[in-house]
Amino acid sequence: MVNKKLQNYTELVCAADRYVIFIVGDLLFVNVYFPCAGTADRLIICDDIFSDLWCLLRKFTSYKFIIGGDFNVDLDVGNHISDSFNGFLLDNAFHRCDRLFNSNIRPLCNIGTYFNDATGYESVIDYFVTNYKCIVRDFVS
Repeated sequence: MVNKKLQNYTELVCAADRYVIFIVGDLLFVNVYFPCAGTADRLIICDDIFSDLWCLLRKFTSYKFIIGGDFNVDLDVGNHISDSFNGFLLDNAFHRCDRLFNSNIRPLCNIGTYFNDATGYESVIDYFVTNYKCIVRDFVS
């Protein structure tokens, strides 16, 4: 997950079932895997992850956060899960990297990050967010 050149500057903070947290310099990275639709107690699991991330934010206040991975929800489609995600992002001043640059705003045709070949269904469920948007120089989805 971390380039060999950075291994001496990297500190593992936590490795759990649904996320891995590590520090490189003044950046704190969180790689997440949220439960997919149909998972029993999905909202409770998501809320538990948000609670853990909130505690992390309070513990590592001097770090710039980058959270990325499989959110397993389209944040632009309103439902209980996406509302919970968007509330967490708003409450903690996170910025979606796909929204930082006008040229990368998702077109109406919805070019997805999840594809189901059998059904032809696609959606955007993978994201990167940060609480310090100045560290993001470019973003291509």
